[in-house]
Amino acid sequence: FRIMAKVTAAQYVEKWGRRLQGATTDIRNGVGRVTEAPGIKAARKADKMLAGITEAITSGKWANAVANVTLEEWKNATIDKGIGRISAGVEAALPKQLQMAEKLLAAVDSVNASIDVMPDNTLEERIQRSVQFQRKMAEMKIK
Repeated sequence: FRIMAKVTAAQYVEKWGRRLQGATTDIRNGVGRVTEAPGIKAARKADKMLAGITEAITSGKWANAVANVTLEEWKNATIDKGIGRISAGVEAALPKQLQMAEKLLAAVDSVNASIDVMPDNTLEERIQRSVQFQRKMAEMKIK
């Protein structure tokens, strides 16, 4: 009994890279115009962000906006705009993604080894194995 399908880190990264290839000039140009690290700037505005999100949700503005896009509009935007923009930066990120995948898959193997010794004869025992897998994976710090 395995919780996840077994793949190697190389298979994981190949699939990730294949699916993310496609940088665009617009992305490069946008990045070039940035003059301050976005995370640093955003961290200074945490209270403003929380207030804005809270207001958008409680007022209904967020729900109205996200519900205002039809399935066909979403599909068209994803196909016509999104897919063509995916591959930028993939090659540069491959080493970091490989490191993360190696850590993730090692954690999965470790957790699976710890639950493999648990009984799995009844539905309740199988549920407990699943619960333990989820709890142990949630404890992992994978970056």
